[in-house]
Amino acid sequence: MSKFFNKLKGEKQDYSHLNSDSSSSNFASNNPYRNTQSQPPAYQAPPGPPPSHQSQKPPAPVEDDNPPPYHDWTSVPDNSLLPPPPPLASDYSSTTNASYDEAAAAHAWCAAHPVFTPTVANTSVIENVINGRNGLAYPPGANQRGWTLSPTTSTSSNALGATPTSTYQILSPSNPTASSSNTSTQPRSSSNSRFLRSAPSSRAPTHNPPTDACWTSTLPLFFAATSNPLSPHFASPKPHPYTIYFELTPLHYYTEESTVAIGLVSKPYPLNRQPGWHRASIGVHSDDGNRYINDSWGGRPFTDPFREGESIGLGIVFSPQPTTTTAASKTTKPLQSDREVRSPLPKCKTRIYLTRNGNVTGSWDVDEERDAEKDEGVAGLMGEADLYAAVGTFGDVDVEVRFFAGGEGFVPPPA
Repeated sequence: MSKFFNKLKGEKQDYSHLNSDSSSSNFASNNPYRNTQSQPPAYQAPPGPPPSHQSQKPPAPVEDDNPPPYHDWTSVPDNSLLPPPPPLASDYSSTTNASYDEAAAAHAWCAAHPVFTPTVANTSVIENVINGRNGLAYPPGANQRGWTLSPTTSTSSNALGATPTSTYQILSPSNPTASSSNTSTQPRSSSNSRFLRSAPSSRAPTHNPPTDACWTSTLPLFFAATSNPLSPHFASPKPHPYTIYFELTPLHYYTEESTVAIGLVSKPYPLNRQPGWHRASIGVHSDDGNRYINDSWGGRPFTDPFREGESIGLGIVFSPQPTTTTAASKTTKPLQSDREVRSPLPKCKTRIYLTRNGNVTGSWDVDEERDAEKDEGVAGLMGEADLYAAVGTFGDVDVEVRFFAGGEGFVPPPA
């Protein structure tokens, strides 16, 4: 036992055998954790601070007295070749305007009285219209207020060389040859008014408050069922453009508020309103020269005010082409006019034009780009509804209205 403890405690052990070369090589080869790769050499850091601590100044700009590079302006597209943008609608007329309550009441009336389904007329009626044999109807209460509507004869041709078949004169109560009445059965209305007039007349206006009135033809100028070039019942076996046209002449304006308008409407229409103010109607007004399509606000700038004695004509060309809807005219809001005009007939490309003393002075497409948020629809004006001639009056004014034979456009449509 003493020998055992002497080896464990107090006895110096001999470890020299671990320092031999053979033992070292054996250990190195058998040690899996030994790194056999050579160690990289150690480098000394260069003197001085790191490069990032040194302040670096930007290079000085090079002075150049030359002008900037020339811009090749010929690379810019030539916008002069593009068509002009459509005129913007006005919030109100530059002359006087009807009241909001009157407009709201008329809109409600239109909503309760949708546009009639296209009439399938017999051949004799259509021939009468094509030959210019048409008439005018009194607006409600006009004859009680002293207005006179009478046929007359006109043997002289217009500036286009056409002789009217039917001619009517609308004479206001201020005309000495018309019956007079100072009793008004209509509420006072203020509409678009002022005109360019000829020399003052000695005829005094009546004391009736001025009211809006719409005089319409007794027969449609356009029978949609047989006059729409895309209709299966089109009068001709081969589709071709179909044109309607009529004229009026302001004979005399009695006051600065006197107004006349030329247009077309689909029936039923509120006859105490101007053409163009409500659905399925067109109107060009003499006081501000603006054009109106389903617009009871201020219309769009179009022409100059009508003068006394000037021949004013309105025509529409219905083309055998379907309408196209542009992105700018699409709208997400429901249009009241689409609910008030329901027709099984297709819509065709339609263009409206105005003549003054026989010269075409302006035109526009019915399906032009319109404000999707503000403008209402143009339903009823693209061949899907019957259209009647319409003459609007406000205040005391004498007007002559003329219908011509020709049907399909003795007036050449604009280019």
